[in-house]
Amino acid sequence: MHKFLRYIVVAFGSAIIDWLIFSILIFFSLGSPLFCLMLSRVSGGVFSFISNKYWSFSSFDQRKLGSESRRFLILYGFSYLLSIVIFFMLTKLSFMSIYLSKLMTDSIVFLVNYAVMNLYVFKNSFGFKNKNK
Repeated sequence: MHKFLRYIVVAFGSAIIDWLIFSILIFFSLGSPLFCLMLSRVSGGVFSFISNKYWSFSSFDQRKLGSESRRFLILYGFSYLLSIVIFFMLTKLSFMSIYLSKLMTDSIVFLVNYAVMNLYVFKNSFGFKNKNK
């Protein structure tokens, strides 16, 4: 439960960064809503990896950085595509507003990402700090 609560805090921070960039891009009309979503998700992803690795999942072993990064990129690629598909379906097929569509998209991806991060990305990290530091 402690790990999940930390994950929620990181997700909230990631969402703030993501939404801020998304809103700025939309406000200044710097691309289609889908393009703005695609750019904003990258910034949130970088924040998410760093914060979740060291704080949420307490993975301090630098020898695992390569494998964890690779696993995170696989998850990120999957969730990135999932978010694009969901957002596209909600905005184009259901004609839902872009902000409500983004909120629903982010909520679905949030749950999927936690499950995969916990079971795959940081799977060998059980909240224990590396004693060899």
